[in-house]
Amino acid sequence: MTLKSFMPDPERDIPLIRQFTKAELKPEDVYCCRIVLADNDIDRDGEQFSPAALKQMAELFVGKPGIFDHAWSAHNQTARVYRTAVETTERENAVGEPLLELAADVYLLRAGNGRLIADIEGGILREVSVGVSGARPVCSVCGAGRWDCEHHAGQEYGGKQCWFRYDKIEDVYEFSFVAVPAQRGAGVRKCYDPRDPANEFLRRLEAGAYDRDERVLSAVAQGIRAAALRDGQRKALIEENAKYMKR
Repeated sequence: MTLKSFMPDPERDIPLIRQFTKAELKPEDVYCCRIVLADNDIDRDGEQFSPAALKQMAELFVGKPGIFDHAWSAHNQTARVYRTAVETTERENAVGEPLLELAADVYLLRAGNGRLIADIEGGILREVSVGVSGARPVCSVCGAGRWDCEHHAGQEYGGKQCWFRYDKIEDVYEFSFVAVPAQRGAGVRKCYDPRDPANEFLRRLEAGAYDRDERVLSAVAQGIRAAALRDGQRKALIEENAKYMKR
């Protein structure tokens, strides 16, 4: 399964979302976005998920919650994963392998989350990290399990760089919005709605489909993005004001 050809859409995805709800939510009750939870690059801790580990995580992450800063509290639960896929990108990771990303579509309730949604739309809340457990990662130099060898992540031994690779994930717990994730590429992603002419223009612009004055095209693209951001912020403020007036 691939998620690249479409964006999260409450109208289309509400049957998937309802698997996790007690109430019969309507599309207008939820906000959806796409997040890259993890990839197979070497992270800041000198660790790596193998392709097999990413596939295991994709299966296990469906239905898991989104929280903040890995603080395991019921009051901290904000979002929930309803669909995942492992995507192949056109890039390579640090060791020359095809870069794979674990993408997830998540939903939040619009009620009470106006400010949070505005922060996501505005790019303030972007970076994420995952809470998982797995079999002991193995050393890239000697193949032994971590803590069973004398090698240290980030150092070279006989011309070979050391990192530790997870090949088996046993459980996943949550994903968290964080300030500095271990995985540099993990975070909220932009998605283009093919039904929206403005988004189709941006997609084609970034793909190099236009060869006219780049300054003009860039200014138009920035204007479209700024308008979309203002619309999201305005919607969030209206929701907050409505809550206040009810009180």
